[in-house]
Amino acid sequence: DSAAEQHESALRYAIRMSSLAGESLACAHLGAVKRRADAATAKACTERRLLLARTLGDMHGKSDAYLQLGALAHDARKWSEAREHFDRAMRVAEQTGDRTALDLARCSAGVVDGSLQFETFLASLAAGDAQ
Repeated sequence: DSAAEQHESALRYAIRMSSLAGESLACAHLGAVKRRADAATAKACTERRLLLARTLGDMHGKSDAYLQLGALAHDARKWSEAREHFDRAMRVAEQTGDRTALDLARCSAGVVDGSLQFETFLASLAAGDAQ
């Protein structure tokens, strides 16, 4: 995929230049591009983004990383992990006054809650059918 190749190239360049901000941004983009095709790489990139955002004091980067990690956990049907990441994104967004990130995190947390409830409902139906 050419987008992934471009972001990998940007990541290599940022590392060679010792640019933590550039590395953070490249990790964010690479993680987003790899989300569907390679969840393990996407998660590793996003966790690196979170670490760099913490190091740099980049609150927007932290919020974005938590949102991305939540989405990855949701895709993997890891509901409690997803909810935890979205809750963290909400806290960061509240601290920074980022209304857009706060709304997105709240909505995403609601989707996780609904997914869990629906899965529980389907399991109860299946258990009822089995009896």
